This record gives sequence, C-alpha cells and structure tokens, in this order.
Amino acid sequence: MSVTITDALRLAAAGQLLLVAGLLLRDHRRSRVTAASSLLVACVVCYLVLPALLQPAVPEVVQRIAGVGAFAVPFAFWLTARLYFDDSFLPRPIHVISLLGLLGVRALVVSWPWAAAAIAMVVVVDGLRRIHTGASSDLLLSRLRLRFVVVLGTGVYALLVLIAEATLTRGSRADGLLGAANDIGLLLLVGAISMMVLRVEPDLVRAAKRQSPAADPPTVLERRLERLIEEEHVYEAEGLTIGALADRLGEHEYKVRQLINARLGFRNFGAFLNHYRVREARKVLADAAQRQLGVAELAYRLGYSSLGPFNRAFKEMVGQTPTEYRRAALEQALLADSGIGEAPSKGS
Repeated sequence: MSVTITDALRLAAAGQLLLVAGLLLRDHRRSRVTAASSLLVACVVCYLVLPALLQPAVPEVVQRIAGVGAFAVPFAFWLTARLYFDDSFLPRPIHVISLLGLLGVRALVVSWPWAAAAIAMVVVVDGLRRIHTGASSDLLLSRLRLRFVVVLGTGVYALLVLIAEATLTRGSRADGLLGAANDIGLLLLVGAISMMVLRVEPDLVRAAKRQSPAADPPTVLERRLERLIEEEHVYEAEGLTIGALADRLGEHEYKVRQLINARLGFRNFGAFLNHYRVREARKVLADAAQRQLGVAELAYRLGYSSLGPFNRAFKEMVGQTPTEYRRAALEQALLADSGIGEAPSKGS
C-alpha cells in the first residue's frame, strides 16, 4: 500500500494528537477534561486516517470503526467544549442520549450531504456559542486565551470543512486542491492547539485554592474588593459582570480576573458571585426575624433574575434547597431557645 504526501500529512497530524493524548493520560488520567480530550483525539484521528484505510487490504471492521469515529467528530467537539469551558457542566444520560440520537439521524441521512452536514454544523455552532458565551465570566486567563484559539481555529475550521464536503464534487480539481489545503491546515492547526492544550491543561485540572491568611499580605486592590463585598454588597447587583466590577474598582479587567482566581480561588465569575450570595442567603434564612421574607424575594434581593438559578446554586453549595435549609435552621433555633435536648442541671 503506497503512502501519498496527503497520507503522510494526515498521519503526522494524527501522531501529534496521539502524543498529546498520551501525555495527558500519563499526567492527568483522572481528570474529566483529559477523558474528553482523549475522546475528541480518537475521533479526529479516525477522521485523519480513514482515507488511508479505505484499501482492499484493510479489514472492513477497521474501516467501519474509523468511519464511525470520523462521523462523530462534531459531537465529540461539543462534549469536549462543554467539559473544558463550563465548570458546572456534568454529563447526564440525557446528553448522551441526545448526542447518540443526533449521530444516528446524521447517519441515516448520509446520502443527502447537505442534511448530514447541517446536523453536524448545528452541533459545532452550539459548541462554539457556549465557548464564546462563557468567556465573559472565565477567570482562568490561560483558558480564556484557549477559548479564542478553539473558536477561531477548530470550530471555524470544522464548519468550513463541513460546508466544503457538502458542496464539492468528489474527484474534481477543486476537491483535490481543497484536500491538499485541508491536510496542511490540519497539521498546522493540530500542532498549534496541541502546544496550547499542554500549557493550559494543568490549570484546567488543578482545583483552585484560596491563599491562606499567612500568605502575602492583601494588596490595595484586594482591600478595595473586600470593601465592595463586605460593606457595599456589590454581589447583590443584578447582572453584575467582571467588566462592571473592574470599573467599580477602577482597575484593568485582567487584573481583577487574576485577583479573583489566583487570590480568592474562583475559576469563574459566576462561582464568585454565588459564593457571596449564598453566604448572605444562609444568614437571612437562619434569621427568625426575617422568616416572612419569601425565598423568591430573597433571590431577587441577592441579584438573581429568577428563583431557579438561586435554588440550583444554593443546593449545589449547601446540599439543601433554601426552603429546606430555612426549615432546619429555624427548628434548630427553636429547640435551642426551648432548652429541649439540653442536659439537666445538677440541682434538678
């Protein structure tokens, strides 16, 4: 079986990806983003080597496995994008069922190139949308840079390839030229993203840690932020963004991102806001004097636009819904006031 220049370029790109996956599995095998990376690498490698496998000497079962992997690249991209860039995302059975359903539908309409490509493009565009949307609250600067490489590189490139595959006639001159450009572009893109992922991966895997009080003394910026939090309750402002907070502090946005991430230990701005909002909510819910305050009213007071996000954030951090927490806290306070459960005094 002869190896063409196209095959060599694709095999070189596949080799780079396998090297990256091997390094990530060696150093961070238990990380969810490593698992997602490995899945995406496996699918892209199938896409890269599939043309070389379409030979009579290659067993049909190998060709079919590679074909399914190549077909699943858009769906693996979507899942990887969610796991890399959404700290709160946890894959659930519904996600797996939905992706498998879309994959099955795309396989059924493979004879209609535009229909199959349209399904894949919808999946890729949704992944790109989620990557871009989360950039406004991301506090990991290295991951923030990676977002734009992925958006401008992998995602846009995948869309162009899908459009080309759906419109160009197989075997035409334009198809041949596009194929050569595609292979060279893939090799360069894979190399660039591989280097960035290896640099960013430790930040994605490591859990953010708050600095201990014995660490470096607080900076002027940190003291200003603490005053906004503790005295002005800035976190209660509805729709507060990292840019608006930077304006309040009179500081560059990237410095505020760095402070909240490196010094306070938050990976995204939403987690930062939820921490202080839920902390305040616990105080109010445990206060018998404020028992008439409704949970929905409290959510709006704390800056949430609706009750749902407040309930989800509270339960994720506390393990109970706000209503359950209030009931338990008030019952405990009532028991303490009544003296029930206390040990009897020696004189009784």
